[in-house]
Amino acid sequence: MHDEDKEDQGWELAIMNDPPLHPADDEVLEHLWKHLAFLQWQMRPGEAREIAVMSKRWDRVCMMNVAWIPAGEDSRASVARIVSGINRCWDLEGPRNGHNTYFSGNVVREDDAIQGKRTSNGLVSRITTFPLDFDPIRYGEDGQELRDSDTNKIKCAASDSEKRQSGEVVKFCLHWLMDRYGLRDSDFLFLDSGNGYQVHIAIDLPPEEAWKVEACVVYVSRTLTPILLDRFGKKVVDIDECIHNPGRILRLAATWNCKGVATAERPFRLARVIHAPETPTAFCLKRLLDDAANALPLPVSSRARKPTTTKVQSKRSSHKATGTEVGGGAKIADYL
Repeated sequence: MHDEDKEDQGWELAIMNDPPLHPADDEVLEHLWKHLAFLQWQMRPGEAREIAVMSKRWDRVCMMNVAWIPAGEDSRASVARIVSGINRCWDLEGPRNGHNTYFSGNVVREDDAIQGKRTSNGLVSRITTFPLDFDPIRYGEDGQELRDSDTNKIKCAASDSEKRQSGEVVKFCLHWLMDRYGLRDSDFLFLDSGNGYQVHIAIDLPPEEAWKVEACVVYVSRTLTPILLDRFGKKVVDIDECIHNPGRILRLAATWNCKGVATAERPFRLARVIHAPETPTAFCLKRLLDDAANALPLPVSSRARKPTTTKVQSKRSSHKATGTEVGGGAKIADYL
């Protein structure tokens, strides 16, 4: 495990020491530029990413495409277009409360983007992101988690203390990935999402192998959750297991994170880049996937991508697919 006495790296210090962004700060757009530069590095000619704003009108969630990032475009030119698109959306939709801005974690063909198609699982042409999302648990005065009684989802922003404690958890998780699986500083962009933290790890997979990301996300979550509970004494973060689908959207730096109603204790915040590598590299999932292979059932999404024998298929077809359960006891290892 990580040596506690080892000197902290730059991204570790930034978790706790960087002040939150303010919309009037000159550095805000610099965070957006750093994020876009990392995304552009991952893209090839003929590929694009979507930028979309999610808003809430009359209790109905709406998604509006505000821009596309084409491969090869200067990152600062992308910044200007994206800011213009977001401002246009706010002018049309009203105040920023309830507005959240995202980008497509994986890429699509630029021809599809030009036609105005929304990013979907079937439209993704290449898997470029292995995402990890750490969301602080919110606790009320009674010590109970603050969740919606109907959906079980968190409906309010994190407090400063909840966010600080979750930062310590994320540091531990990153060092676990580095020590055990060889994750390098150059492999990932580290984002303060405004409420919690996201790690966007650069990878390169064809779309039919998206199930490997699902396996790795679920394995990291289910392996680390009991370790973290023992280490910190209570559940501090949720590691999102539903963030793996190819069409997944992720938080964009220098944009507002608006959840619930803003209060002095639980304010809306701007997302910021904590760490972006100057010379990015792609992470190899093999060692992580090898450990996931014998620990987890085969992810549901892989069954449609890589069928095996008729015997195994017939066993699975009689079971309802939920989560990562698989009929017939199939394992990820069967598909490697």
